[in-house]
Amino acid sequence: MGAIGPQSFYFAQNKTVTDSQTNGITLYLFERFDNKKPYSFHSECELAAPPYINQQLDANKNPHDVCIFPLRLKIGIPITFDETELEHNIILKQKIARKLTDKQLSELEKKNNSTPEKKKTGKQVSAYKRDQFVIEYALRRAKDNCQLCLERGPFKKKDGSYFLEVHHIIWLSKGGTDTWDNVVALCPNCHRKIHILIDIKDINKLTIKAKQKLSNN
Repeated sequence: MGAIGPQSFYFAQNKTVTDSQTNGITLYLFERFDNKKPYSFHSECELAAPPYINQQLDANKNPHDVCIFPLRLKIGIPITFDETELEHNIILKQKIARKLTDKQLSELEKKNNSTPEKKKTGKQVSAYKRDQFVIEYALRRAKDNCQLCLERGPFKKKDGSYFLEVHHIIWLSKGGTDTWDNVVALCPNCHRKIHILIDIKDINKLTIKAKQKLSNN
């Protein structure tokens, strides 16, 4: 709860959810990606892990602490998401991320330390939900140059920036975090190379690059 300022686990409905395993309250999951569409009811749910704090943008586009509640359905059926809605949600977040200043982006990322959750799409294809702010951070830090071969991206995009792909040094499938210090921006060739060869020298080089903060680059 709270569109502006830091949120707390011990205020209003947040406290109710935080204490739901002991207060006898039943939780039900409703969800939507588009504010113009109605909520979809899924099922009764429960906390799947302890709640935690994550940095997100508030209503004024400033970073603030947000309470995150990992939930799971009690009936054990995985939630499916409409791929069109997922794509729409990603595009909206990309637009917000691109409008942030370097300072705002750095403030947002320096407190985040998260492992992305695995989602099921409407076609039952597993995919990791990646943080668009982390992606923007990596691309902006690279300044249009591949962080492995140091060459410009292969072509310019419509916004004038050069095309690069964001790579997680410790892969998400192997438990890597979706954070600024685990990502680098690579050209498509180097991205394929790092996945196929898994060269320790390249990995060590990129690990150093990933530790560089946006403000220091």
